[in-house]
Amino acid sequence: MENLLLLLLRCLAVLLIALLVARPFIPTGLAGSLLSAARFERIIVLDDSLSMQARGGNQSAMETSKEVLTRFVRQLAANNTDDTLTIILASDPSNRVLNSARVDNETEAELLDAVEGISGGDGTARLAAAFQEVENAIAGQPADVNRVVYVLSDLRRRDWLTAAAGAEAADVIAAIRKLSEQTAGCFLIDTGDERAENLLVAEIRPQEKTLVAGVSSRFDVVVKNNGEQPVSDLEVRFTAGQSLPLSTIVPRLNAGEEAIAPFTFVFAGQQEQGELSADERQTVKLQVELIPPEREGQDRLEADNTRYFAARVAPGVPVLLVDGDPQAAQVRSESFFLKRALEPPGDVRSGIAPTVITGTELDVTRLDDYQVSVLCNLYRISQERLNDLERWTRAGGGLVLMLGDQVDEQFFAQQFVREGEGLSPIALTGLRGDETERTFVKFRVLDDNHPMMRVFAGQNNPFLERANVFRWWGAEVNEKAQAEGRVSLIASFTDAEESPAVVQQRFGEGRVLAVTIPADADWTSWPAEPSFVIAMQEVVRFMAPVEAAAGELRVGQPLRDTLDLSQFQLGVSVQGPEGPRQSLQASPPPGGDATVRNTDWRVEYPRTNRRGFYDLELTRTDGATQHRLFAVNCDPAEGDLTRVQAGELQQALAGANIVLGSPDDDLDVSGARREVWQYLLLGLVAVLFLEQSLGWLFGTRR
Repeated sequence: MENLLLLLLRCLAVLLIALLVARPFIPTGLAGSLLSAARFERIIVLDDSLSMQARGGNQSAMETSKEVLTRFVRQLAANNTDDTLTIILASDPSNRVLNSARVDNETEAELLDAVEGISGGDGTARLAAAFQEVENAIAGQPADVNRVVYVLSDLRRRDWLTAAAGAEAADVIAAIRKLSEQTAGCFLIDTGDERAENLLVAEIRPQEKTLVAGVSSRFDVVVKNNGEQPVSDLEVRFTAGQSLPLSTIVPRLNAGEEAIAPFTFVFAGQQEQGELSADERQTVKLQVELIPPEREGQDRLEADNTRYFAARVAPGVPVLLVDGDPQAAQVRSESFFLKRALEPPGDVRSGIAPTVITGTELDVTRLDDYQVSVLCNLYRISQERLNDLERWTRAGGGLVLMLGDQVDEQFFAQQFVREGEGLSPIALTGLRGDETERTFVKFRVLDDNHPMMRVFAGQNNPFLERANVFRWWGAEVNEKAQAEGRVSLIASFTDAEESPAVVQQRFGEGRVLAVTIPADADWTSWPAEPSFVIAMQEVVRFMAPVEAAAGELRVGQPLRDTLDLSQFQLGVSVQGPEGPRQSLQASPPPGGDATVRNTDWRVEYPRTNRRGFYDLELTRTDGATQHRLFAVNCDPAEGDLTRVQAGELQQALAGANIVLGSPDDDLDVSGARREVWQYLLLGLVAVLFLEQSLGWLFGTRR
């Protein structure tokens, strides 16, 4: 009997060791009074996206969610337990409203103030990131705490199930299913409304690449009807700065359709052309408002009825003309006809601001002040300036090469061709044509849609007969780049060899246009023709990068800008639509970026969580201040209030420990569990002590 007793104790010890390693949970209901004091951590994931501001009846989904939270906090505080509360916002999961805050009578008022301080956001719901944040919060924490997750959302289809969200939607479902396995309970509370009617301003599209003072600028305002019924007499109001608003009526907008409301506005010029550099722009705040008809139920979300646009207005498209053969008599200079074509005399402005420099002045000229650069019959440039030119073009600049008799074929091959890796899309093969100018060739247009050649499109176009070319550079197009689609032949000549006349190449984010004749009248009669004026202006507008919408961002996107330390001080400040002005410091550029100079430092402001205007204030080295305006708008997709259909969410979450509920449901949890390893350890120590004691006692008696 003594041996059997010791054997049973040793078997019990082995069993307790196995259970201790397994760390089992015991449901609270089964554990009785022993585990009745189990602790809970309540984790709230609150969808605070823009769609939560949609009103259903007298209140919005966000207001309903806050009522649910307020009632929940009061219930927990009345129980006077040792529970804790964590609140995570879906738009910004890393910044928690509450982090494991104790809930009792003493903290109730403080917690209610925190809930009351939550306001509807202007961004999108990052539900997958929020669920990952919950998982990270659980990992590594004591396992003897029962964690319950509550998700309060309007259950929009786009956030949860729609294919438009791609992998994000799949991640949301997978993440909440995983949470349900790691926690004692998971509640998904629907605080939205079934109705989805909504009107919104989806976009403001400037039709010009650069907004220029004194020149008409057209804006297309896109409005959309996300409801199920057509809407009539929809007013769209356009306001620029302190000017009187412009207004137009969209007579009818069918369900699910978009309409364009066009507006034309002329920005007043406060500076003369050439006085401002590329980063010095007159800033004008544009605002478009949608005025729905006074019919109840056609527009549930008012926040997306307004859209902002930061208009950066230049005195003209800044163009740099590098004259490779300047002459005392201006009419003989390479850039004379080109400058007059881009900026004709008279009262009507072209919207282009050309600046003429010589080849030697190019070495000390800041390329970033210009959107387009034209090298007019330039002999050669220094290697350092060539590197700057490649960097500038690769970053988005437009480079035009107009080749004449000053160009050295050998140096051009070394500097601009470089076996197909350089800026030029063509390699020169010698001069062609008649020096006596007795014979000539014409242009043969190969791409009627190119802006430079639009004036030549069509049969029997008189411009084709009036432009005579007596001499030109023979050229070979980079066939490999042409096959890859990087190089395209725009026009050729009508000679027997069909010599290339205009060739275009993509170079990084920018473009290079090579013209095998110069801009003066030495080799051609074209500069004396009216078509030259039109063609050159179209070339500049085509080659200029798109900058009209450079200051447009969406809520949540970081505000980024470049600061040239040779012109500006290191410290900047930013003023958003809410709160005081904040100071920032520029940081060095990342290594390995060929489009960035060492003096171009980065400024970044990540907290664009509210829609509206953001003003970035810079200080120049001479102490003067300069402002750059940004407009932050909500994602138009937030205006789609379509909800998950009945049964779809249940099917997606089938088999998961997730309770789908309404705001009126009880949010408490049953089936909580608690680890009992502490009790197993105490039992193991007791069994081993008893086994050793009995073994000693039985042994001494024998």
